[in-house]
Amino acid sequence: MNAAGSVFIVIDNLDDISSHFGEGVAARVLAEVARRLERTLHVPFAVEPWGLAASPFDFADGMPIWSRVDEAICSAASLPIAVGNNRIVVALSHSASLPELTAVRRTASQNSAQDYRIDMSAAALAYDALFNARFALVEQPVCRAGSESDVLYSECVVRLSDEDGRVVMPGVYGPALERLGLTRVFDRRIAEAVICELRRRPDVVLGCNMSVLSASVDLWWRVTFPRLLSEAGIGHRLVIEIAETVRPYSFETIIDFVSHVQQAGCRVALDDFGTGFSSIGYARHTRFNIIKIDAARIRTRGSDAPQLLGHLISLARHVADEVVVGAVECDVDLAGARAAGAQWVQGFLFGRPQMPSQPLERRMPPMEPRTEARMEQRRALARAGAAR
Repeated sequence: MNAAGSVFIVIDNLDDISSHFGEGVAARVLAEVARRLERTLHVPFAVEPWGLAASPFDFADGMPIWSRVDEAICSAASLPIAVGNNRIVVALSHSASLPELTAVRRTASQNSAQDYRIDMSAAALAYDALFNARFALVEQPVCRAGSESDVLYSECVVRLSDEDGRVVMPGVYGPALERLGLTRVFDRRIAEAVICELRRRPDVVLGCNMSVLSASVDLWWRVTFPRLLSEAGIGHRLVIEIAETVRPYSFETIIDFVSHVQQAGCRVALDDFGTGFSSIGYARHTRFNIIKIDAARIRTRGSDAPQLLGHLISLARHVADEVVVGAVECDVDLAGARAAGAQWVQGFLFGRPQMPSQPLERRMPPMEPRTEARMEQRRALARAGAAR
């Protein structure tokens, strides 16, 4: 499988799955990933200890091979794999060079088997809800500190529900996805859903949250994301919010990602400035458009809180065009934010996250237009074949 043009697909978390669920479960996961990819790409894959390999191949419709492979592995990773009573979410990577691919594989999880299984259950719950369209985007406005009718944008917050209709809050699954390295496909699907909202509602500006671990210029962000924006002309109405709740893989990768998204016409916000893993030097070099400060965490500093908030706002205004103070829940919070120099504010004082007035009915997972068109063509061909 070393011929030029070969396709290598690695299950990045296969070693963790084997360690915490057993080699038998890992083998069945590997076989199911191969089945899903073969069904989507219509080519055979050889099963290797590290993942899958396929000989060079092309597509009759002329679509670039790596764009099709990228779509296929995203689809394969979107639905948890059931093995007995376990549901497993996989992280997949692809390359034309196996050494290149394995060089960037993440280190094995340091969690105990019990903690790893608990995290995987939470991740499977989130992916299952997303795949089966059991989610909604609720919105909370970012308002000018002196005039709540002046809205900078509305932040979209994901609300998932389980099979019984109970709401699953981000705190249940978000940290688990980050600990397991499973944020990339999840965040991509949410970005697609927010773009659908922007297409549907030409009068709004929306913010889309994502983990810092997803902020890497992979094939989707490099090729598909700019195309989706240019087709609809909506880049200037999208704000990508990067949350640094964990240490990023590489600060250089984040800087490249922010620059790339800005070149596509979007603004980028750094969330939780002053409480995450970023520094003022990093924020200056990254050139974020918006910096958000979580006032709730600042208020825990007691009597030093007003001075600290004012200091953070002053620093942020030197490195970003706009500064937002979040967690403004009452008039006292608002007065404190304004006294500290806040330009924009966000919080329950201006409304809890709410559904849009005409929410989009989701009958299936979000899908980019060209993928949907190709699937309809395949359905038509299948119907024609059955008629014969």
